[in-house]
Amino acid sequence: MNQTGKRFLTVAVLLGLFAGLTGQAANATRRGGPSPARSTRTGETPLQTAPRRWVTIGVNVGTEYAPATRVALLECSPPGGTHPRPAEACAIVSAIRGDVARLKAPPNLMCPQDYDPLLVWTAGLWDGIVISGTRVFLNRCRFDSIMGILGKF
Repeated sequence: MNQTGKRFLTVAVLLGLFAGLTGQAANATRRGGPSPARSTRTGETPLQTAPRRWVTIGVNVGTEYAPATRVALLECSPPGGTHPRPAEACAIVSAIRGDVARLKAPPNLMCPQDYDPLLVWTAGLWDGIVISGTRVFLNRCRFDSIMGILGKF
């Protein structure tokens, strides 16, 4: 992904998180909960109480960046989000620092050479640092073997 694409993707993810947090705060206010300007923690705004470690993982059929076929939000402090196995997935994301290009193929990987590409992208925030990465897998076999738990959502 070129720099413009990474910036666009990161901004889109951050705006989505902001919209989700402010929407949750507004809904809580209607139900008699905390105001949208402040959370239940003293003096913190919704973005300050957002998970300090989170990443959005997208899978696209083909090599185009949009639209995503599947998307999962992985929150890692504490583990949660829409990924079905957040604790295990968080350990992997931490090890690769959010960049799926750093995932290594198993040494004895045996997959057909069929060309049916899948593009995987990540974008998120990890200890205050914006993280992102992209990788194109030749086919579903390579995707499943290399992504492992991280791609099972």
